[in-house]
Amino acid sequence: MAGDCYQANGNFIITKMGDNDFKLCHGVALLASDKKPFGHCWIEKGGSILDFSNGKKIATTKKKYYELGGIPVSGYKNYFYTPAEAAKKMVETGHWGLGIPNHRDRYDTRICKTLRRTKRNW
Repeated sequence: MAGDCYQANGNFIITKMGDNDFKLCHGVALLASDKKPFGHCWIEKGGSILDFSNGKKIATTKKKYYELGGIPVSGYKNYFYTPAEAAKKMVETGHWGLGIPNHRDRYDTRICKTLRRTKRNW
């Protein structure tokens, strides 16, 4: 499954600079079709979720979103970034995926290899 969640939600979070109530979230969800884990990105603000991936504008509760996505997925960590932290990581990595080492999808492969090679831990 290929989507644009990292880029779409990354673009949104940088419009919220200075508002640390918004968090860019990177984690792993389960596909509805076969329950396989996949790297995913979304926006959290308090108990609400926004997701702009694949041309959609999803707004729902955190409880419902996590339930539908099987989040958190056992064995994977969720990462949360303020707008400024996300922007800094985007510049440092040159990548929308921000170099999350436990995500096993095509968006993070290049960064994960670099992190393992340099043993750099964010």
